[in-house]
Amino acid sequence: MVNQDVWDSAVLKKLELPGQVIVKNRIWRAATWMGMANPDGTINDTLIETYSKIKAGLVFTGFQYVSPEGKALPGQISNSKPEDFKGLKRLADAIHSTGSLAGAQLVHCGKSANPRYWEGETAFGPSDVEVQSPPGGKLKVKAMTIEQIDGVTQAYAEGAKRAVDAGFDAINIHGAHGYQLWQFFDPALNKRPADDPYTGITLEGRSKAMIEAILAVKNVVDVPVFVKVNSSSNGTKPEEVGELVKKISNSGACLAIISGSNATRNPKEVGEAYFLEEAKVIKETVGDT
Repeated sequence: MVNQDVWDSAVLKKLELPGQVIVKNRIWRAATWMGMANPDGTINDTLIETYSKIKAGLVFTGFQYVSPEGKALPGQISNSKPEDFKGLKRLADAIHSTGSLAGAQLVHCGKSANPRYWEGETAFGPSDVEVQSPPGGKLKVKAMTIEQIDGVTQAYAEGAKRAVDAGFDAINIHGAHGYQLWQFFDPALNKRPADDPYTGITLEGRSKAMIEAILAVKNVVDVPVFVKVNSSSNGTKPEEVGELVKKISNSGACLAIISGSNATRNPKEVGEAYFLEEAKVIKETVGDT
């Protein structure tokens, strides 16, 4: 039996998001990878059955890759081509069947993507680097050209529109965990020079790819847009993330999800509310934006 304190708490109260989207409570399913999609990223009955059993105010899918060369993991959902629409609609309908709102998380994994999934020779990121590639090998990562960055930005917009047309109620842009958008923001990963518009030297240059992705998505959909960011990383501090969140807010996103870790390691010990202290610093930096 639920006690009165829980019923009276904010957790079970409605929340109105931009666009008059009403979420019936504050219990949301986080966007975590399940690894259940078909090898080509298409939706199958197992995914449909799984999501049809999740009941919450808002249910986010695991990250959907918006471009073939942005796929990192097996069983990752594809939202990279028109043919994906039918499966995405089935997925949105399954989530709605429980009375939940449906949110689609979109990602390009950048240097953390795995070329074997698109029969490529290399992954692409902000800079030329070598990364660990199991078992025990190394993978060369090529710096993205301006044209490639523009292409990924457009892919985010196309993926968002496809998801919304399929029935999703919100978009969650994955700008954390060492994936493409965070790679550009983290100066430890972004070594582009001062004369590059996406330079890793200035906050403006580091933020540019993420902000452009948000603006591109906002330009084609009229639903709430969330952005997941790291609370910090090897190359950033929470205060800098706070400055990034200001830009995210000014670009039209309604909420920043504070997270952490990267694709290869998580040095932080897990406990309850384990990004709370960083989130406090970020909120203080952001102020009333």
